[in-house]
Amino acid sequence: MRFPNKLQGTQADPYLTYIQQRFPLGQVMEVADGRIYRFGVAGAAALAANKLNSARAMTANFDTLAVQATVAAGATTIPFTNGATALLENELAQGTILVEDVTLNLGEIYPIKSNTADGGTGTVTVTLEDNVTVLNALTTSGKVTVRYSPWLGVIVHGSPPVQMVVGINPVLIGITNYGWFQTHGVCSVPYEGSVMVIGQGARPSETTDGAVTFLDFDEAAQADLGLVGFCILNDDTSAGLFGSIYLKLD
Repeated sequence: MRFPNKLQGTQADPYLTYIQQRFPLGQVMEVADGRIYRFGVAGAAALAANKLNSARAMTANFDTLAVQATVAAGATTIPFTNGATALLENELAQGTILVEDVTLNLGEIYPIKSNTADGGTGTVTVTLEDNVTVLNALTTSGKVTVRYSPWLGVIVHGSPPVQMVVGINPVLIGITNYGWFQTHGVCSVPYEGSVMVIGQGARPSETTDGAVTFLDFDEAAQADLGLVGFCILNDDTSAGLFGSIYLKLD
């Protein structure tokens, strides 16, 4: 089945949730006022509405993995020796495989359609998305890094986040259920702190899960959490209230 690069949704669509997967993970949907959403699935905990979420934590066992057999240019599969983390069949679907070599391969990154299962340290073979082929041959001295889709097993962002932030769900999404995560446009999100000012940058909070706070470039390491949007509502009374920001993840 093929899907359009961007769905044109109704204003009601972002509030829908699903027990089964309806679209590819990361599928983009735009509604009439320009707000943008991506399709994803919750992890092992339900996601309360209007919280800032992140991708699941990533294990180093998926980094710098040995290519298990020679792969010719034009191939559609890549086998690698798995790390010590089990992989379910197709758990990497809609994720990516990165070729780390710098001599013959210029850091190619390929979208994954499917993968075989492995209990850990065995061989896993990924199949690339339709019509995508390996650009340069790989040898067994090559290394690859694989990543889940950021929208697989989404969690409320920790404080600070453990992975990239992926959006804000406008409605509760149950455990392992699917739904839409807003990545652009006006949205609701908890404010941490009482110094949010209209027009000021907002970043993930380092003290309150799922919240944002103002982006203070003088705040040393916390400024490194990065911009997620701009405040469109002042909060000069108390922390912990919901406010509005113009989200800029996409």
